[in-house]
Amino acid sequence: TMIDEDYNSILHINMNVDNTWWWRDADKKLHFGALDWGGLSKSSLPMKLWWSLYACEHDFLKDHLDELLDMFADTYHNEGGPKVDAK
Repeated sequence: TMIDEDYNSILHINMNVDNTWWWRDADKKLHFGALDWGGLSKSSLPMKLWWSLYACEHDFLKDHLDELLDMFADTYHNEGGPKVDAK
């Protein structure tokens, strides 16, 4: 099967702030650090996003999931990632 690299990333299993951090240098080049190397891997971006959202309260997630997905896709693209479909 073919893997769409636009939907893969190198991250911890979730994007919670206790696992990774990000910064830009003086030339605006993006860098990142990992605190928890045990879960760091290249894999499905949607899966990693889900593992960052799964602890939301049910009603919040039910009411805002589409908005959160759109916001993620827009931010991902605006910060240098490829344009991805939030749905």
